[in-house]
Amino acid sequence: MKLKNDAISVFNNKTEGSSTLLIKLNHLIKSDFKNKKYIALLIKESRVHFNSFAVVLNYLDELEKGISNGKAFPDIIKNIEDHDKNVNLRLFENSRKYFRNVSTVLTISNSQTILTFLRQFHSINKKLNVIIAESRPKNEGKILAKRLLKEGISVGFITDFSTASYLPLIDAAVIGADKILSTGNVINKTGSRTLAILCRYYNKPFYVLTSRGKQVYDKKYIPEQKDPSEVWNYSTKNLTIKNSYFEEVESDLITKIITD
Repeated sequence: MKLKNDAISVFNNKTEGSSTLLIKLNHLIKSDFKNKKYIALLIKESRVHFNSFAVVLNYLDELEKGISNGKAFPDIIKNIEDHDKNVNLRLFENSRKYFRNVSTVLTISNSQTILTFLRQFHSINKKLNVIIAESRPKNEGKILAKRLLKEGISVGFITDFSTASYLPLIDAAVIGADKILSTGNVINKTGSRTLAILCRYYNKPFYVLTSRGKQVYDKKYIPEQKDPSEVWNYSTKNLTIKNSYFEEVESDLITKIITD
């Protein structure tokens, strides 16, 4: 049995955040939930392609528990459809007190959670200004920038390693998360740790905004190396190219992890 083209497209998506990919995956499951063999294949492939995304792995665990139960399986699908809206509403309410005196924020990468939060924040603070780092190697920061611009939000777009120059200008930094380890450390897009260290140096708050569904029991994180040609399509003697999408941010660098 082979994967359908729509599934291949989701698995090859390297620019969307875990929450968006979860919704896309859930749509695939919903479309074929009566075909248990194909669902089993989707679950297997999802664990390979989304092994860094805790919220997806937790969803897959629930699917495998309910796959033999004709009633539970559709319920899991329906819960995910309602999940994103409910979680984002609670996240916004829980975060408001931390952003009362904030107008300029800095973020990285492309996160649906952060997009939704900034959209909601802008509805009560029209002076909101968002600085976004490009987020190499896939430059998905551009995706978030375009989405915010469509909402009428002021955006400053910068290169990753120019963030230090902009830290004195911001009120806070905010990122999403792909995992929250049992140690309290957070896994997110590469560049997050550098941003957290810079916030510590400049005495700026560094917030992580994420759902509780991204909590895992793991204590350690081993970065996975991605296609080196995304960084530099070049090969020669003595050259080693490193390309990790995600990294660990220590809990003592984080001002507050805000969840639902």
